[in-house]
Order: sequence, then structure tokens, then C-alpha cells
Amino acid sequence: MQIIELKAEAIKRLTAVHIKPSGKVVTISGKNDQGKTSVLDSIWYGLGGVANIDAQPIHEGAQEASVFLDLGDIKVTRRFKRKEGVPAFTTTLTVESADGRKFASPQTMLDELVGRFSLDPMAFIRLKPKDQYDQLKVLVPGLDIDDIEAKNALDYENRTHENRKEKELRAAAAAIQVTLNPVEPVDEAPILEKLAGAGEHNEEIAQRAQRRAKAVSDVDAMESAIAQHKAKIDELNEAIAKATAIRDDLKEKLATAKPLAEPLDTAELSQQLSAARETNAIAQKQKERATLIEKADGHLNASNALSAAMEAREQHKNAAIANAKFPVEGLGLGKEEVLIDGFPFAQAAANKKIRTSVALAMAFNPKIRVIRITDGSLLDSDAMKAVTELAETRDYQVWIERVADDAKVGIVIEDGHVKA
Repeated sequence: MQIIELKAEAIKRLTAVHIKPSGKVVTISGKNDQGKTSVLDSIWYGLGGVANIDAQPIHEGAQEASVFLDLGDIKVTRRFKRKEGVPAFTTTLTVESADGRKFASPQTMLDELVGRFSLDPMAFIRLKPKDQYDQLKVLVPGLDIDDIEAKNALDYENRTHENRKEKELRAAAAAIQVTLNPVEPVDEAPILEKLAGAGEHNEEIAQRAQRRAKAVSDVDAMESAIAQHKAKIDELNEAIAKATAIRDDLKEKLATAKPLAEPLDTAELSQQLSAARETNAIAQKQKERATLIEKADGHLNASNALSAAMEAREQHKNAAIANAKFPVEGLGLGKEEVLIDGFPFAQAAANKKIRTSVALAMAFNPKIRVIRITDGSLLDSDAMKAVTELAETRDYQVWIERVADDAKVGIVIEDGHVKA
């Protein structure tokens, strides 16, 4: 289906136009700001649905507007009415068959026919490679590239986290300066027990030595007392007897006392305890270092698993893209860019870009065979020739907007009307 007749009243810059196109290429020309773009927009308003209508589609000063398209098999009428007091509008759509039968769900019926009618070849050429890629990735059947890219983005973020944690843990492990030869921890308890026993033993010896020293001193004191009491024999006999008895008793105890034991060497035990603590400190550092390395290995394994998952998705995507049948020969998808004959689309020659973009737009619209090209003034004579050849050989109607100061090219729009 192609446009046999177009009527547009009060659409954007248009006052009223009535066009019955002839030929496969319909050139809408004229000076700037005369309504050329509004003619192409009116076609899209009629076919593309409410979501594709500008916020202000009604001509300034008008209260109502309309678009009528005769496509042979169907006739499309869309009407607009401005709401009172607010910058908004209501719209109605009517679609009739050639015999006058109206469709109950007109937009649904048009959506099934229109497909991706919005693809403008020149606009597609100006898109960034990533945006071109996003428009065409839907052509790979059975492959949700958005889902793959979303999962890969999440895995990439998680892998970055795992790699960062691995590096942090390995740095922390490297910061622990310790011999790498394994040492076994030493049990300090027996050494501490011996050290405590040695202290008690030595303390007892010291006390006994002190008591013996005191006994020796007491003997000397008694000897002096005896000497004094001998001067007073009569008065001090009893004292002498008592002192003698005490003296004799102490002498007997000293004579029968066991020899003092040798003191234990606490310095050696202290050295053993110090060595044990140094060994245990090394063992603890080795344990901490081993724990950090084990955790780092865990993060490395997680990172490798994420990389494998991302690579598997990429391989699946690349295989699906390689097996996909694109509507234009030589067309393909690379890493977030469109390829033509294996090279980036952006590097293709201008005519190659135009031919490919127009062919894409045609492939997207197999039923309503109408293509819009804005900024057609950018097409040189060779490009226009290529567009014309495609339109004629593939039986498509191409509407092209071009700026022409001489107002003699194609259907000339001036001040919202068809001038010629």
C-alpha cells in the first residue's frame, strides 16, 4: 500500500494541503519554515499512533486539525481538537476499508501494518553507532540482547567488586611480614606451671634461710645474756637455765636441720616462655596470612566464574547474530555498532550509507510501502539517484523533504499551502 492522496489541515505549520503524489519519489520542497516537515509529520500522525504525535500538533490559532490518507485498500482519518484553556488536545482515529467498512480497533489494525515506519534513513545515518545498534538488534530472532547486556553489566560490576576484594586481601596478606616456613604453636601452660612452682620453691628456701639467719642471731643474743646473768648468778640462775635450754634447743635444731636445697634457675624458664611466645606469634601471623589468601582465592574464583558467564553470553549472542538473516545484504552487528560488509557502518561511503539506510526502512515496512526522508537537502545527485533506483526497483513510495529557494522542485510548500 502507498499513499494515493494526502489531505492535511491545520497541522503544525500547515494551513491546508491536498496532495495526490505521482511517481515513486515525492519531493516536498520550499524555503525554510514553510511547512515541509509538517507534511511528512502529518503522514506519521495518521499512521504512527498517539505516542508519536508532537505535544502541539494543531496550527497556532486553529481549534481543530485533521489528516486524511488514502492508501488504496484503506483510508485513514485522524482528527485533533484543542482543549479549552489548556495546552492539550483530544484526537480520534478512523480507518475504513475501500468498500467503506470501518475497523473497530483502527490503531491496532494500523500497528500490524506499519511496523517500524518511524525509521528515517537520514536520521538513522546521523545516529551514534550505539543508537544504530539498538535500533537493529531486534532483527536477531530469539535473542534478547538487552537482557544479555543487562546481565553482563551486572556481572561486570560484581566482577569488579570481586577483583577489588581479592587485591585488598592479597595486599593485607603481603603486609604480614613473617617467615613462610611453617611453625607449630607451643603450649605455654606447662612452662607457666613450672615457672610458678619454681617461684614458690625458691620463696620457701628464702624464708627458711631467713629463719636460720634469725636463729643464729638469737644464739648470739642468748650468749650475751648468759654473760650478763653469770654476773648475777644467784639472781639469774633461773634465767640462765631458761636461756640455756632455749640455746640448747636451737643448737639441736640447727645441728639436725637438713641442708638447704639449691635455688631453681628461673631465667631459663623465662627464656623458654619468651621463645614459646615468639613462636606462637609467628604461627598466628601465618594463620592470618593463610586465611587472607584463602579468601582472596575465593574472590578470584568468583571473578573467573563471572567472566566465564559473560563470555558464554557473548558467544551465544555472536552466534545468534552470525546466523541471523538481515534484510540488507552485508548488514550485521558488531560490538555495539552496525556493520556493513564486515566494517563499521560509520566508515562506509556516503552512498553506501544512504542505500543501506533506505533499504532498511523499506525492509521494516513491507505492507505500507511509504518511506519518509527528512533533511533530504543533504542528498547529492548521486544519492538522489540511488534513492530513486531503490524506490522504483522495490516498488516503494519515498517522501523527501528538501530546501529549495528557487521553489521549483517537486511539490512546493509555501506559507502552509501547496504553491506548485
